[in-house]
Amino acid sequence: MERLRKSRTVLRAAFTRSLGLLNAELVKERPDIQELQVRFTILRDKTSELDDVNHKIFEAMINEDAGEEQLLQETETADEYKTKYQYAKIAVNTIIDSVQPATATSDNGQEVYVNRENVRTFKLPKIQLPKFSGELKDWLQFWSLFKTIHEDVTITKEDKFQYLIQAMVKDSRASELVNSFPPTAANYDKVIVSLKNRFGREDLLVEVYVREMLKLVLNKTKLAGNISLSRVFDRLETQLRALESLGVTTDMCAAMLYPLVESSLPEDLLRVWERNPKAIATTSKQRLDELMSFFQAEVLSEERIAMAVSDSA
Repeated sequence: MERLRKSRTVLRAAFTRSLGLLNAELVKERPDIQELQVRFTILRDKTSELDDVNHKIFEAMINEDAGEEQLLQETETADEYKTKYQYAKIAVNTIIDSVQPATATSDNGQEVYVNRENVRTFKLPKIQLPKFSGELKDWLQFWSLFKTIHEDVTITKEDKFQYLIQAMVKDSRASELVNSFPPTAANYDKVIVSLKNRFGREDLLVEVYVREMLKLVLNKTKLAGNISLSRVFDRLETQLRALESLGVTTDMCAAMLYPLVESSLPEDLLRVWERNPKAIATTSKQRLDELMSFFQAEVLSEERIAMAVSDSA
């Protein structure tokens, strides 16, 4: 505890010094935008470090059965520094937006204020995120979209945590895991690691997508005549692209995947493929690529025939 308090004393002094330098630039008649950005970034980093130490001290006090009055005083003191930071943040954004304002709206309707100095203000309630429930087959889609927020250095970890909470399906396995962590900057990286360990393990994801391909093979007879070639192709391509994103692209893996794709073809189409000269390509990877190209051509042919029949009718 004593070491944490000493560390906090140093961080508070660093915070005060950084805030003083920032304020000195803010009060100038014509503040230097680049200098504001640099000084604000330093202040933001000091605030994040201070929040982490404050959280550790607060947890230690709880473990030591500190009194309610002590805990309240601890919280109030921590909030004073957060308030100073927020005032500084508003002041910086106000100056920069007044000098070089630019407004943009993303595809999902999220309103973002942008400037060349890379300072942005997000309206948190308006952001639309993909919802994740904990289904392994949905992880890649979810993470590929959420990663843009995760890697954005202009968003604080507290805000990232709030975005993450919004992205969870209510009362799902994923939601329970995320909500088991207090939504603090110190816990953000921890909850991301836990999510990846639970739902983003590559070995499990590979197994999931291979099983999805097996389902197509096992259900081929049951679905015969009830499902179009295009739907079968789309499902196969989805699984193959997912596996490719997980690194399953070597010839060794293609040797495993080729029979699965081939077995999912309808019998009449399989006969046509076996008579195709490209079916005897030299490597499994080439055979798999040729098979998918053949399948795609058949799908396009089926769609053209369907349009011709529809027009004649």
